[in-house]
Amino acid sequence: MTSKKCKICGNSFRPFRTTDRYCSVLCAAQDVKPVQRGLPDFRGVERETRKAIRNRSPKRQNQERLYYGKTRPEYLEEHPFCEAKNCGRLSTEIHHKKGRIGNLLNNIKWFMATCHDCHEKIENNPNWARIMGYILSRYSKKI
Repeated sequence: MTSKKCKICGNSFRPFRTTDRYCSVLCAAQDVKPVQRGLPDFRGVERETRKAIRNRSPKRQNQERLYYGKTRPEYLEEHPFCEAKNCGRLSTEIHHKKGRIGNLLNNIKWFMATCHDCHEKIENNPNWARIMGYILSRYSKKI
């Protein structure tokens, strides 16, 4: 086997493997580069700034603006009392019987004016709420 020159000190050595580049462990340790964490520092090089990911699409923002600005206050004004059975308190919240996904957010047909306590009971007890008719499947075509 032929001898090689050490990459660090330049001494000749007989490599154990064909990939060996150093004559000793000490020379190999000198050539170790520190682990780079994070992004490299490119001074003077302009980097693209990344845009933050939106938590809502523009379409959803418009739907929510309509809901909170117009639809919700009007519905609560028209239905001042809780619509849950055996409750007559003032309504402060709207329960969406079929959920709030897509166009169901603004569909008054599936709204239910509730007080805070009744709305919490409906949300925390979904099986009972289904039996009572407060939660409906968004996939069913029943009216």
